[in-house]
This record gives sequence, structure tokens and C-alpha cells, in this order.
Amino acid sequence: QKRVEEATAIALTGTPDSDEMWNATIAAIRIRILLRNGALFAAGRASRDLIEGCESVASPVAHAIAHAARLRVLVETGDIALVRQALGDVLSACRRARAPVRALGARVLWARFLVRAGRQRESTREIARLRRLMAAAPRLIRGAIGCLMSERAGGASPVVQVGATASEAAVSLSSNRSVAKLRSISKEPRATRT
Repeated sequence: QKRVEEATAIALTGTPDSDEMWNATIAAIRIRILLRNGALFAAGRASRDLIEGCESVASPVAHAIAHAARLRVLVETGDIALVRQALGDVLSACRRARAPVRALGARVLWARFLVRAGRQRESTREIARLRRLMAAAPRLIRGAIGCLMSERAGGASPVVQVGATASEAAVSLSSNRSVAKLRSISKEPRATRT
């Protein structure tokens, strides 16, 4: 819905009796909101706090969420060495948490970063990997992968931001298909339209 201003005003905090995974999720959402508002410094501090806060929790999923939030922040810095290291941390945390869908989401973010950074060979390899995994992916991630492949192929796509969510990517992918269909229908002779 792209109502970032409203989301910023909401107090996103966990409670001491909340589940560790829930608290990590709330913190990760807060980090995404900070990034959307261009508050990279605040997002960086919040992601470091989240990583350090998860050191004392037992939930491997909370660790995976924390490392994914950190990856998202580092992607916005453009430092490929730090992003590559953060991706490794996310993938390790996802293996320990047995969370392959979270790992796939991190790989989509990594591939978007490679495209944005102009790393042709690496992005081609990563997108090919994602294409192979696409059939087994949940619908939102399939949409994000499809959108990424469309962008990479030079197709017009409204999603150009590396930090775009899977739902935004899915919406943009369906929008592109709808626009293409509308254009083809408008070019057909009137008698053949149904």
C-alpha cells in the first residue's frame, strides 16, 4: 500500500513476554520502515541492536530474521564485500533454523543487489539459480523472482529499488502482465475482441 509515513508513526515494539521470533520480526519490520524513509544510519544501528539482542535468544529463526535484516541494511550501502559476508551469515542462520524460504528471500535480495551493482556474470549465475528454484518457491517469492528476471531481461518494471518486498515485486509483476495484455487488446481489431 506504500503508506510508509503511517507505518513510521506506529510504535513497533515487542514485549518481554512475546515470543523471540515475534520480537525479531517486529524489529525487522521497523528496520525496513527506516530504510524506506531513507534513515540508513538509524536502520544500521537498529540492525546491529537486533543482531546483538538475538545473541542471547535460543530461537534459530530469530537469528535468521536478524541476519536478514542486517543484509537488507548492508545492501543499501553498496559494499559488496560486506553484503557477501552478510549473505553467508543469513544462509547459515537459515540452515540452522531450517528456514529455506527465508534463505531464498535472501538470495533474491542478493541477486537484486548484483544487478544494481552491475555485476553481470554473478547476477546471471544467481538469477539462473533462482530460476531453478522458482517452481518450489511460495507465490510471493516466485513473483519477486519473475520480476527480477524481467528487469534483468530489460523489460520495463516499476520495481527498481533493491529493498523492495516480495509482495511489491509480485504486484509489479502482475501489473506488467496486465499492462501488456491491455496493450495487446487495444491493438486488436474490434471484431476479434471478446
